[in-house]
Amino acid sequence: GGLPPFERTRPIIFALGHDEEVGGTSGHKKIVQHLKTQGIHELEFVHDEGLPVLNKGATAMNPNFDLALVGLAEKGFLSVRIECNSTGGHGSQPPSEGTAISLLSAGLHAIQQNLPVPRLPAPLREMIQTTAHTMPPLKAFVARRLDYFGPILASSLAARDGRAAASTRTTAAATMVGGGFLDAALPESAWAVVNHRLLPGDTVDQVLSRDRHLVRLALPQKHQDMCRVGVNEGSHVQEASAVSDSNHLGFAVIAGALRAAFGDAVVISGGLFIAASDSKHYSSLAPTRIYKHFPFKWSGADLDTIHGTDERVSIASLGVASRYFAYVLVAAALPAASLHEMAMPLYNPGIAL
Repeated sequence: GGLPPFERTRPIIFALGHDEEVGGTSGHKKIVQHLKTQGIHELEFVHDEGLPVLNKGATAMNPNFDLALVGLAEKGFLSVRIECNSTGGHGSQPPSEGTAISLLSAGLHAIQQNLPVPRLPAPLREMIQTTAHTMPPLKAFVARRLDYFGPILASSLAARDGRAAASTRTTAAATMVGGGFLDAALPESAWAVVNHRLLPGDTVDQVLSRDRHLVRLALPQKHQDMCRVGVNEGSHVQEASAVSDSNHLGFAVIAGALRAAFGDAVVISGGLFIAASDSKHYSSLAPTRIYKHFPFKWSGADLDTIHGTDERVSIASLGVASRYFAYVLVAAALPAASLHEMAMPLYNPGIAL
């Protein structure tokens, strides 16, 4: 086979940044600025790295089928610095309110123990409803009635550890800490950084205000001004993204490519990308048409290697990924009418949401 000859009707732009792991402010942010100077103020859609194809059994969500997830939104990013000060002196005479480290610990504990109420953001709701037809009858009944059972299901997911819980709320992780200089001396200051990943619907201002409130409540009343809470200097700050449209032709291109590469049995769904990508910088060019997918099939064990020991993709999967991107490049350049006819029926045919 192969594809028949076709006429390219729109350009495809390859945008390659160099600072993805540190926010993309010197890479893709400037690429977007350059595109605008060239008169490009709108893109049909944006395709970036993101969620993978989950091998059957990789998660509780896909026990007996392959699940291809396309990120429709990504969480925001905020690092908050908490700095507490107290009187220094000799370790044999600690203050009644505790040391700077004690005050800092109380504030960190308050943030960790008072996380936001869990909820189901739109991409997670879509994933649950799309996979409802694969579930046992009782779970399918719940999945199709999220207006009623959504809060209960969100609480159940939040009680789990790891990825499932992170999809239901803005997270808080203490990632850096410092304070003290001698085991026998009282520290005059102590500090920590809490990294938040913001769920769509939560804002940077809301999360920062919440941290300030919780830290203040955690301290003895007459010492509530001994800790300062603010944005960590030098860290990038990013609101959670808008939710992209899974009924747009851009999603259809990706769905068609997934079927071409992984076969008709794969279930395709939108999902929430809980990490960060550079595609956020393109929001002014394609506000609800940014899709994040990584066309490699991963097992549960593979997922555990992300940014860890032995992170990998198999050699065999490179050929499959090549077929996927070949389809994307051809389909994305077709006229809209041809693209609609070719790709739209390929998104979970016969499944009514």
